[in-house]
Amino acid sequence: MISKWNYLPLTSNEQQIARTLGDRYPKLPALCKLLAQRGVTSAAEAEKFFKPQLSDLHDPFLMRDMEKAVVRLNRALGSKEKIMIYGDYDVDGTTAVSLVYKFLQNYYSGLDYYIPDRYEEGYGISDKSIDYAAENGITLFIALDCGIKAVEKIAYAKSKGIDFIICDHHMPDDQLPDAVAILNPKLEGETYPYKHLSGCGVGYKFMQGFAINNGIDITSDLEPLLDLVAVSIASDIVPITGENRILAYHGLKRLNSNPSMGLRGILKVCGLNNKNITISDIVFKIGPRINASGRMQSGKEAVDLLVAKDMAGALEKSQNICEKMFDKGFCVGYNTTRVIARCTMILNVNRILHTPGASQDFHFEMDLSDLEFGGERPVVHPVAVDGRVYNQAGVLLCELQASTTLRCVCDRCMEEFDSPKTASFSCILAEEKQDQENDDIVLLDHDKVDLADLASTAFILDMDTKTLCSEDCRGLCPGCGVNLNREACRCKKQVDPRLAKLAQLLAQDDE
Repeated sequence: MISKWNYLPLTSNEQQIARTLGDRYPKLPALCKLLAQRGVTSAAEAEKFFKPQLSDLHDPFLMRDMEKAVVRLNRALGSKEKIMIYGDYDVDGTTAVSLVYKFLQNYYSGLDYYIPDRYEEGYGISDKSIDYAAENGITLFIALDCGIKAVEKIAYAKSKGIDFIICDHHMPDDQLPDAVAILNPKLEGETYPYKHLSGCGVGYKFMQGFAINNGIDITSDLEPLLDLVAVSIASDIVPITGENRILAYHGLKRLNSNPSMGLRGILKVCGLNNKNITISDIVFKIGPRINASGRMQSGKEAVDLLVAKDMAGALEKSQNICEKMFDKGFCVGYNTTRVIARCTMILNVNRILHTPGASQDFHFEMDLSDLEFGGERPVVHPVAVDGRVYNQAGVLLCELQASTTLRCVCDRCMEEFDSPKTASFSCILAEEKQDQENDDIVLLDHDKVDLADLASTAFILDMDTKTLCSEDCRGLCPGCGVNLNREACRCKKQVDPRLAKLAQLLAQDDE
């Protein structure tokens, strides 16, 4: 399989923008070209790109129905109604529920939260949750990361005297549910300036609108929850542009400086304490562990963790989720943080940790068939992982290879073909980091290492961006569409009359 980059030249408009930016950054012509390709058109926009400011977030009341949503929430609090905060069982849903619950809890006690059971209730609004709400006197649902398609469910809730405020980011159907308010930047006719918010991001905008309406200090009460928004943005794989870029930037700052207790517990079990946390860390380590709760057991346990108020409780809940994940043989990987592998992956290195010359071999298989690349799922066979951990002069080294045969589609000829694939990985295993910037060091967790986490990450990062059945693949004829590797082009060739004699001679040579 051959991997090649296609470099797109700047358009004439981008070239002009790059020259204009060059007046501001005369010593950085390459940077100016990159900015132009990213849609940055002025020096002022460039400054905002390099220094994202929360003050540049859009006014939440630009979103249709925001005022309706805030008015209904104010009425619920003033009348002391019971409120249900409801969300999907994935990372985006559980972080959204946690954010809204934690924020409103500062001002109101009549709150409950509900995460549907993946297997018993499925995705979205469930009859069971509505019946539960009716039985417990709940009169207002705040639905997060779901609800935009729940026309029948919300009609059923309305028949029981329950109102809905929907905060969603999925594409709506032609018919909208009969909710009190619908906050969704993708609604037809919606004029909100940014369309790609995560579900948690929409929840944040709702709380921002509520805070503004009630004169609440956003800086002290709402901004500390941006770490949850950053986790949702990375885990849900929404574009990190515009408003999302601002939210992710400041959320990462919070995650690195003063994360919430729940996320602090996850960082501990992930071995990310005292490390510079990046978007990749969220995608491959933090998000999957939050997500595993909803996939394996109850997503409510993830919310219980994320709203924890003390470190002891947060650490206990984090370890509990990870232990259940390991006990059930689950590995987590990319694909929007879905649980994707079932294998033996936890290796206890206590026996060789302090014994120079000692080693441990390992072998296991991973199921990565859910992984999507370019709309395809090429990992149709199990991925075999082989390797060893060995102690070399007191330093613990890990080496592994992840191998399988991929079912690929050639980007030139569109033919399906099988391609062997092997990804290699090596690292140092340590109980603690002396050099925080060294990414070659993986921290042990109580003398244990998650080999499947290492192997799946290495395998994913080693996947090719372009697949070719062979380096000299001739592809498809743009005229007749035939596979030029198998047969000659069927297009009738137009010969320049001036070259007719030469064409005859070449044809004779071919014969």
